[in-house]
Amino acid sequence: MIHLISLPMADLTAPPLGIAQLKGYLSDKDSQKVKLFDAGLDFFYDCISQEKLNKSYEYLAGFLEDKSNFEKEPDKYRFFFECRIDAEYVKANVVDAVEKLKQRSTYKEWESYRKNVSIIEHALKLFSIPYYPTVVAYQKIVFPGSEYSFSDVTTLSADRRYNPLCSFFEENIQKYISDRTSYVGISISYSQQLIAAFALANVIRMQSKQIKIVAGGSFFSSFRSEPEKYDLLTGYFDAVIPDEGEEVWSQIAKKGTMENIAGCWIKKGKHFIDSGRKTKKIIRKCPDFDDFDLDRYLTYKRVLPYALSSGCYWGKCTFCSYHAYKSQCIERRPFHEMHKNVIKDLKLLNRKYKADCFFFVDEAIPPIVAYHLAKEIQEKQYGFHWFGEMRFEQIIKEDRFACYLKQGGCELVLWGLESGNDRVLRIMKKGTTRTLIQEILQNFRKAQIRSMPMFFVGFPTETEEEANDTIRLLKENKKNIQYLGAGAFMLLKGCPVHKNPSEYFIHIKPAKALLSYFDHFEPEKGMGEQKAEVLLNEIYQDHDLKQFFSNRVLSWNHLVQLPIEMCMKTNNNRFDEKKIFRLANDCTIFMSQYNWFRNSLDEKEHCYIYNSTKEEIYEISSDARDYILALDTVTPLKEMGIQTGLYNTFKFLFAEGILVADSKLSRRKKLGIQYETENDGIKVTKVCKAESNLKEGDIISQIESVRIKDSGSIQKIIRQSVRKDSVSINIVRTNHKMSIEESLIEIPYEYVEGYITEYSEIEFENNYFRTIWTRNSNIANTKKALVFIQGIECSSIDFQEHPNDVYKKLIYGMSDMIFEVVRLDLYGNGDSQGRDCQEYSFFEIVDLYRELVKQLSDEGYSVYLWGYSIGGIISSLIAQKMQDEVKGIVIFDTVYPDLFTYLIKNQLRQQRLQGLSIEKIKTSIKEYESILYKLLEEKLTVQQILQQNKEDISYFDSEDMFMGHVYQYAQELYDVDFEASLSELSVPVLMLAGTQDYLIDFDAHKNVYNKIKEKAKVKFVELQVNHWFEKDNVFSEQALRKVNEEMKKMFEDEDEEYE
Repeated sequence: MIHLISLPMADLTAPPLGIAQLKGYLSDKDSQKVKLFDAGLDFFYDCISQEKLNKSYEYLAGFLEDKSNFEKEPDKYRFFFECRIDAEYVKANVVDAVEKLKQRSTYKEWESYRKNVSIIEHALKLFSIPYYPTVVAYQKIVFPGSEYSFSDVTTLSADRRYNPLCSFFEENIQKYISDRTSYVGISISYSQQLIAAFALANVIRMQSKQIKIVAGGSFFSSFRSEPEKYDLLTGYFDAVIPDEGEEVWSQIAKKGTMENIAGCWIKKGKHFIDSGRKTKKIIRKCPDFDDFDLDRYLTYKRVLPYALSSGCYWGKCTFCSYHAYKSQCIERRPFHEMHKNVIKDLKLLNRKYKADCFFFVDEAIPPIVAYHLAKEIQEKQYGFHWFGEMRFEQIIKEDRFACYLKQGGCELVLWGLESGNDRVLRIMKKGTTRTLIQEILQNFRKAQIRSMPMFFVGFPTETEEEANDTIRLLKENKKNIQYLGAGAFMLLKGCPVHKNPSEYFIHIKPAKALLSYFDHFEPEKGMGEQKAEVLLNEIYQDHDLKQFFSNRVLSWNHLVQLPIEMCMKTNNNRFDEKKIFRLANDCTIFMSQYNWFRNSLDEKEHCYIYNSTKEEIYEISSDARDYILALDTVTPLKEMGIQTGLYNTFKFLFAEGILVADSKLSRRKKLGIQYETENDGIKVTKVCKAESNLKEGDIISQIESVRIKDSGSIQKIIRQSVRKDSVSINIVRTNHKMSIEESLIEIPYEYVEGYITEYSEIEFENNYFRTIWTRNSNIANTKKALVFIQGIECSSIDFQEHPNDVYKKLIYGMSDMIFEVVRLDLYGNGDSQGRDCQEYSFFEIVDLYRELVKQLSDEGYSVYLWGYSIGGIISSLIAQKMQDEVKGIVIFDTVYPDLFTYLIKNQLRQQRLQGLSIEKIKTSIKEYESILYKLLEEKLTVQQILQQNKEDISYFDSEDMFMGHVYQYAQELYDVDFEASLSELSVPVLMLAGTQDYLIDFDAHKNVYNKIKEKAKVKFVELQVNHWFEKDNVFSEQALRKVNEEMKKMFEDEDEEYE
């Protein structure tokens, strides 16, 4: 029997293709002599077993218990401490996390997917504890030493202290060999797997001297120009197969010997000797995955790898060593016929394994092959989906090409971008241009095909400015890409640059490590290797690009399973690192379910402050009242195993998902009752929760020692108790006074079927403000944000509690367009922090909205404003000052021509509607004019006005309030020149006026339009609605549709897909 083994660590979402191709090539008779094994998958499941994780945890706990270890090995102690934080949680949930990655529901939301990925990553890290500093990760094992040093590789392969594969292969060797095994073929894909290959070979040798061990795989192609290096492996293998192994294994299976077989290099003493026979060219057959349990792989959609052909059809790139190792063994079918055989194979794989998604592993899919393949899939309705690598070529830019691919199942293209600078592209011989790249990315975005450009920096002679051209290209095309792959240039041995260094102005510095497949170099021009590495790290951290890098997912196979819009941002949690890692007075606030002081994982979250100056950590007391944080000083951080002042440690914990930062505002709470005002307090009219100590008819007189007079006072004290789970209440029940403890419940987050609603926040002047994003779930994210600016009232526009609010109907109606509608809860409203909104002036509110617009623009959004009532004036002021950031505004029924005139006219209109006599109206208006003149023109305070006549209090809300705000709000609003702000705008303006709105002056709105229409790009639209967007007291859907149509005309995107 021949046993072919794929090694750890590799992609765990699909079976290994290499050995499956070998078996697929064999005849039915010979294939029965071959058995395939995925040792990488076996090792993964062994790592996350409870037995292994428990052993690791015991080792970890014992090490941390000895505090002297911190002084002896501080780095190791810190690593162990980080692992301990969530070890119990990981052990309890890792099996479930693996199963979740096999369920479709996990991929619907980014948070769900990433949570389970994080658990798996942390479980592998926990498993690694006894082998420190070796770390097992998802697709690799990071060993100490160098994977290119033959000495390090041989030492580590047998060192049980640092190599977990030694014990794994010993414990499981009977699975991989038996008494009937004659040959073991070990597939080595990359240099690091040599450690695994040597470890396995050592164990096989201990079990049997008769079994012949043969090594092959893509690793050997890297040394085709240095075949003498194969001899380094004679201590472990009986033969090596440097090229494709289909025909070699076929001959071994037939003849039962390795002697005199073309392509098989047999060990003779300390050398591998080629048979000297000419290699036969073959045509590959359909891979055979029969030996793999496909249900064990970590994916819900069965994805199978498949090779359309061999090598690269282009083969001209000067940085690639394909020229040195292109296959001499595989016969390539003509491109125009290739798709026929591919379809035949895909149908077979679909029938045998129920797979309908395929990853074409070719270095580049020829466009003509992709076209014919997609055409047949679409015409025959096979329902296959696929993805793979392609080049930016002229033919791909042709009209409808991307659409054909999409209709024929293409879900993702991994693009060989390499550079965004035309000069660099020319000397790379990429055969493409920056303009062509942009056009193709745009076309594929319109076709709804995911794009992942891959590039590198540091190509010989490339300057930093030319590398920045690549970065600029990517930023300009953010809306056209979903993922990125990046690296620094490596001088591969055998590539054209390596063969002709003088042409590229470099001096080669040969690598000292025997297993290195690349050399180093010194540049005469350009950046050089060190600068390229620095620039690469900057790119990874770039605010605009870091979200796109592919390490956000476990596997490329998962990329096609996550919804395309989910790849652009985190759903329900708009992550901003600046918020996560905020520092104030040297302190970081964070939250964790880990109880730092009991060394346990709790169900509830604990809120902590880390002080990097004092090197201490504090827990915020649960008894904190009214946001006053009582700090319980605890053990200095140094004694807990974290090095002095290492803020980066905490940043690492956040980045790894171990700690959840307090980036989300606390959700506001409620008592869960309905009530009405009584003389002695608030009367409970209905209890709206299952468990409550309150009853209908109770009179609430006091909450948390605060006297309750009206609904405003009850809302204020509940808002101040947001961090509490319950409050103490004094009530009167059937004439008896009593005190009770009443639980608070969180107000649920807003949800409307068919829409995506996301909660986020912005920071401004030491407060955090709730932002709520809404869009139609059937419309892709276009990076267009429509900011809805409410009117004068101070109330939350989080509509979970107010399903029929006019704002809600407008916002969701406009979400059916191409916009994400963004709303902001003002100071003290909803979840937002700060004093009561009424205590802020007009320009303080304007500045808050301006900050929101700035942050949206910084995030790459095209920003539009929709101002309702006084929100229309706010919109015009922001657009006037931010014409680069704001792309257009909508104004509905605002205050004009100025606040004084508006209030007088409105008072006159209302009194006429009330039917007052002309004399009473004249007297009242005269008094009102006098009051307004003092307040708005003379800028007197309310108290100064009342000192002249106390009876004037009837015109004010209180001794310092007017129009529901501090009096300064009205004074500042009065000074605004609305007409001038509009006339200075270069962005389009849509003015909406309701013909039935008795709160505004319709003619005044028409008048301002006539004055500015020659100066500004403005359109005036009449709507048959009142101030609440109602016609005949019913919300007007017809008017809303008209508004959307007009907005589309004014703000329409130049891209066809949105027209």
